Amino acid sequence: MILEAAPQEGDEVVLAPILQREGEILTRSIGGDVLLPPSNFGVVDRGIYRSGFPSDENFPFLKALNVRSIVYLCPEPYPKVNAEFVRSQGIRLFQFGIEGSRESLTVSNRTIMEALRVLLGTEVNILFIAAYI
Repeated sequence: MILEAAPQEGDEVVLAPILQREGEILTRSIGGDVLLPPSNFGVVDRGIYRSGFPSDENFPFLKALNVRSIVYLCPEPYPKVNAEFVRSQGIRLFQFGIEGSRESLTVSNRTIMEALRVLLGTEVNILFIAAYI
């Protein structure tokens, strides 16, 4: 859920759904721009989101969520354009290079424990978990 300040007297109020039913894109707009979520976007819990890997067209959506930390689950280096966005927004990036696919995934206990420390850490406000799917 995205919370906004209450409109002031005289402000034009345009009501639009923040998120529509499954299979439809986010239709909330800021300044006329449609906010497009990354593929397979979903809410895990309050302040915790997950999706496929975001592209630059998804950055306004992530900014609107006020993401403060990203958990990147892929072994590949974080793309430069994404790293620049993360840096410009003051987002903390945690990378856990997990090898494999949906069909065959092996994760060490150490990696799981490190990821859980980040996921459960009190210093993480709004968390976004991303992987190539």
